[in-house]
Order: sequence, then structure tokens, then C-alpha cells
Amino acid sequence: KLSGIENLLLLVLALHPGQPIPNDQILDTIWGRGEGYPDLLRVNILRLRRKIEFDPSKPRYIKNRHGCGYYLDVLPS
Repeated sequence: KLSGIENLLLLVLALHPGQPIPNDQILDTIWGRGEGYPDLLRVNILRLRRKIEFDPSKPRYIKNRHGCGYYLDVLPS
């Protein structure tokens, strides 16, 4: 079962499959402009990964492209 924030986070990623979304954009979309901070996003990504990934330490679905942002991998290997 996903929390409200986890649902929103998954929705934001699913609306742009395969496309990295900058952390600032995700923070602004979910928590409001200037309200969120990077650690808040990382913690919620970790919580979401723990719920939907087979092995959260080796994510297949929710990935991060360094310097670009998080994305939902629509064709996981």
C-alpha cells in the first residue's frame, strides 16, 4: 500500500515514462515551490522503491540519471 506522497511521486514519474525529471521539478510539483528539499525526495524515493522493487538496492523501475533526475524505466532490463 502506497502513501499519498508515494502515489503522487509514482504518478509524476509515470506521466513522463523514460524521461528523467529534475529533482527540483519533482519537489515543486509534489510539495510546492520552495517547500521540498532534496533529502525529502530521496527518502520518499527509497520508501517507494522498497514497496515496488524486487531489490531496492538494484532498482529496475525507478532509476536516477545523475545530474538529470529520477525516471520510471518503462523497459527494465
